[in-house]
Amino acid sequence: PANIDLIRNVAATRLNGGDQSGAAALYERALGIAEADPLKAGHGVEVRYGLALAAADARYQAEDYEQCVEVSQKGLTLATNNDQRSQMARNIGWSHYELEQYEDCALAAESVVLDGGYDTVSLDGWNLYRQVLIKLGRIEEASSARDRYNALQDAG
Repeated sequence: PANIDLIRNVAATRLNGGDQSGAAALYERALGIAEADPLKAGHGVEVRYGLALAAADARYQAEDYEQCVEVSQKGLTLATNNDQRSQMARNIGWSHYELEQYEDCALAAESVVLDGGYDTVSLDGWNLYRQVLIKLGRIEEASSARDRYNALQDAG
């Protein structure tokens, strides 16, 4: 069926049952339906973003990291504010981290936390950035990122 609400409910049921890949496929199907007719009531950008986020989260939980990057990149184009952009960029970054694609991970993390980034006070973003800098052997920068992470954690 082409009913986004029905598909979303079935996806949630699958997710609750532990079938993350199946849930992600359904969220992606609903997103495709919404993208095919974005002007239809109930297919607005916030709905499409929510479907992309749900699909990305399910893909990450299923350890389908390449697919998580793909749907998160789509979600990044649907994001309407920096909080949403930050979430999608961090999904991309963590997926690249899991795939051991550390340069790509660093780029995604930098888009979140560095000056002018989406969310320069994101604990998760600084944690990711710190960890990837260690993997890249950029120890001095990792130390600075750790200090920033600790300061934010203490303030929060």
